[in-house]
Amino acid sequence: MVKVILADDHQVFMDGITLILAQKGIEVIGQASNGERLMELLKIKQPDIVFLDLSMPKMNGFEAFREIKKTYPDLRVIALSMNADYRSIKPLIQEKIDGYVLKDLGQKEIFKAIEKVRMGNIYYSEEVWQIYGKGKQKESENINSQEFGFTKRELEIINLIALGLTTVEISKKLHRAPETIARHRKNMIHKAKTMLGLNNMTALVAYAKDKGFID
Repeated sequence: MVKVILADDHQVFMDGITLILAQKGIEVIGQASNGERLMELLKIKQPDIVFLDLSMPKMNGFEAFREIKKTYPDLRVIALSMNADYRSIKPLIQEKIDGYVLKDLGQKEIFKAIEKVRMGNIYYSEEVWQIYGKGKQKESENINSQEFGFTKRELEIINLIALGLTTVEISKKLHRAPETIARHRKNMIHKAKTMLGLNNMTALVAYAKDKGFID
């Protein structure tokens, strides 16, 4: 029988999950309303899996997870949270949390996470992967833009120029006036000359491609 501890500051939610898990013969051997209480429970209980909410008082979920992995490195931990933003997901994935499931996905997703994690695998729901992937891409684009010295909008225009679009076509695609796109082009050529020693847009596009700043 799989033994679980739930850590969440909403008692009604924990009671509901306890009933759901019991349907599959999964025993909840403890409940904690905050991270500090969770760490006290782990001194006297030996669960197979801890389900961890991130937004808890006294010691939040991320702090509790790091403490668990430091003290009980073999204990499996699944984040079960409403936090569906990149800022919350990123550090836990980077710290290699065993699972991450969003609360609004239903009980099938919870059982799937338990099955995968108890077998020694990592399980993040598809929605979590999508949020993480989009966040990483945006982060990478921002870093590339800063390193290159051009704004995200300018990189977008350079990419469209590389695809062969005219100023008018770019203006329609980006829903901006042709005069605005022309002004961007003028500014970009000025930047190219002063920062990179490039004399025209063709050279700028070639440089951006070579450095991987555009597709």
